[in-house]
Amino acid sequence: MRSPSIQHMIITELISSFCEALNTRTPYEAETRIRQHEGEYPYMNVRGIPVIDADGSVCLAIRNQSGFM
Repeated sequence: MRSPSIQHMIITELISSFCEALNTRTPYEAETRIRQHEGEYPYMNVRGIPVIDADGSVCLAIRNQSGFM
C-alpha cells in the first residue's frame, strides 16, 4: 500500500481553505507538505486564483494549461 502524498491530518484544512477561496472568489494560498518520490515531505507553498466566467461560475480546468487529461 502506498503512503498518501499529502499528510492526512491537514487534508481537511486544505480542502476547507480551497472551498472558501472558490466561494468568495478570492486568491488561495496554503502551506503544506507534499511527499516527494524519495519519501521526504518538504514544505510547499500552494497558490491559486479562481477564474470566473461571464455568468459568475468558476472555470478553467488545469488540463487546459498543462496538457493533463
